[in-house]
Amino acid sequence: MWWEYRVAGMYEKGLGTDVNVQEAIRWYKTAADKGHGNAQYRLSLLYGEKQPLTANRYFRMALQTFIREESLSPDAGREYRIAKMLVQLDAAQQGGASFTQAAVSWYEKSAGLGDCRAAYELAKILEHRITGRDGYERMQRYYEMALKGFLRLYRAAGASDRERFALAKRIGEMYLHGDGTPVLETEAFRWFRKAAESGNPSVQYRLGKMYLHGTGCAQDPCMAFRCFYRSAAAGNQYAQYQTGRMYENGSGTEKNNAKAEQWFRTAAENGNQAAQSRLDYRHNQEKYAAFSVVSSLLRMMGGAVGGQIEDSTTRRFGMDRKALRKRRRQKSALGQKDDELDEVL
Repeated sequence: MWWEYRVAGMYEKGLGTDVNVQEAIRWYKTAADKGHGNAQYRLSLLYGEKQPLTANRYFRMALQTFIREESLSPDAGREYRIAKMLVQLDAAQQGGASFTQAAVSWYEKSAGLGDCRAAYELAKILEHRITGRDGYERMQRYYEMALKGFLRLYRAAGASDRERFALAKRIGEMYLHGDGTPVLETEAFRWFRKAAESGNPSVQYRLGKMYLHGTGCAQDPCMAFRCFYRSAAAGNQYAQYQTGRMYENGSGTEKNNAKAEQWFRTAAENGNQAAQSRLDYRHNQEKYAAFSVVSSLLRMMGGAVGGQIEDSTTRRFGMDRKALRKRRRQKSALGQKDDELDEVL
């Protein structure tokens, strides 16, 4: 049944032939019916969301097969797979029994046989269950075991570029957070730079943050902008927001409000709440600025018109009062009285 599994894998990956998922499924089924655990597991992934009941059936079938095989010949990789599957079951549970403790037991078996991936996953679970100093030290021992294993795998001759990039990212995170090691920001920065060579958007974003704040390196806004821009162009919403902020502030690049708004809008469309808040703030500021300009113009116009009215009124009624006094003097000299028109004026 092993060769049916191999043929299925070649159809699935397009090795020596065109990719043909239906043929891959057919061959995986042949192997699965003969009790091949990996074939059963691959079928659970290929059916996935399209046929969830069938996927779940093959998933549980594979788990049972792996546990049965494990009772015959212990294997660190298989134990790691069993633990991961139990965690997946736990995540899919809507209430009911928890599989986490069973997963912990399988991770411990795998880590005991030297699987650094199992040691790392076990440390992550223990991190949420720390009780006292003993619990913390146990967690750190597993993290330390994982870190040593990851460093060994990174240096292994047979490691692919893809594997090395993933390992460099994991190692950088561990140095940054102090998992199995003291916090070493310069080492974290060095490993993130290795990982960033893959072009991974999340790593580019993380590296940009380190350049921006001077974490493990000298502060360099220009390099931070470059990293954010690459990550933003690849679709990372957090990098899109940071790119907008740097255009807005003129940090690491020339100030450009139009580009800042463009990146804020892109990030907001991808679900970034901070970008949406920034857009709202900018629009409110624009409305306030426009209102202030109009108000100032109205005040200026109002002052000018008021002055004109006052000047014309003063000139008009000033002349009328002079004429009135002159007529009154003339009438008084002739012994006449003021008429009503004069009184009105």
